[in-house]
Amino acid sequence: MAHECCLVDLDFYLLDCLYYAQQSPYDGFEQACWMRSAAQLLYDICIDWDHPDSTAVREVYEEHIEEIDETFRNFAWEIPPVLEEDFPDWVPESHWWWNVPIRKDMSPEERDRRINFAFYDAMGFLEEKKKKDKKDE
Repeated sequence: MAHECCLVDLDFYLLDCLYYAQQSPYDGFEQACWMRSAAQLLYDICIDWDHPDSTAVREVYEEHIEEIDETFRNFAWEIPPVLEEDFPDWVPESHWWWNVPIRKDMSPEERDRRINFAFYDAMGFLEEKKKKDKKDE
């Protein structure tokens, strides 16, 4: 039972990572990278691949990792890059996803608008509502 519980936890963790990867063009990229790196460290260091029960873990892992990595690649042109000062210094080169954003020259304004899109959407909604309310008076 404990083994099945761990598989479910891994499945949920990787699904969360996929969710953040799907939000990469906006506010999800950095969180997705942290989660993807943690998953890679788990894969590289923590799992005994010679253990008979590791087959199920590998299947869950590889199924989701492939989709996460494909999502990063698909959004590469749209992803706001991680700022140099926020880039972890411990990340090995093999963790390529941290460098997936193609537009390294994205302006600070565009980066801010993408990362804080929910705030700007809410502000735009409030502005429109004010205009409508004023017009209705």
